Amino acid sequence: MKTSTKYTIKLNDEEMSMLRDLVRIGMRSKYYQEFMSKECDDIDEEDHQMNVTLAVSQFINLCPLNDIEDVMDKYIFEGVQ
Repeated sequence: MKTSTKYTIKLNDEEMSMLRDLVRIGMRSKYYQEFMSKECDDIDEEDHQMNVTLAVSQFINLCPLNDIEDVMDKYIFEGVQ
């Protein structure tokens, strides 16, 4: 996983899956939903918002969901805010 720091993070499959699930939970949070839908007046702020949401989406796609996870998403994370 490439980061903008000088450090590299090495994860095994189990760690990657756990981190992906935590990010998926975070994407359901009220904070993330408000961040994504926030109207930005400043172009730099809008670029930051787009970069963050793109990074989250790309991270999730590094370890694709299986069919069961995809179907069960709305039930697994029900009530997450």
